[in-house]
Amino acid sequence: MNILLDSSNEIMEDVSFQVLKLSDNKIKIMVHWNQTPSTGYKIKIEEVKFEENKIKVLYKKYKPREDSINCQVISRPVDIWEGMVEGEYDEYYVALVDQ
Repeated sequence: MNILLDSSNEIMEDVSFQVLKLSDNKIKIMVHWNQTPSTGYKIKIEEVKFEENKIKVLYKKYKPREDSINCQVISRPVDIWEGMVEGEYDEYYVALVDQ
């Protein structure tokens, strides 16, 4: 089981992730902000760190500016990272860190 922690070590329930193995040494990581009330919210993967089959994904959530105009619709912001990994693993352990 993976536990999602923010920078103050509180459990995060509004962010989820998915890791897809594209080839033997290439993966795709998707980080989702589960529900936001408008289209002005964004999530961005800032950095991805590897240690064997452990992946640490540092991300940041952005809220819309107070004076911005956005559609009032439930949205699910997502950011995607693709990259090469050293070694071939059947399983990856992921830690998400909110910056």
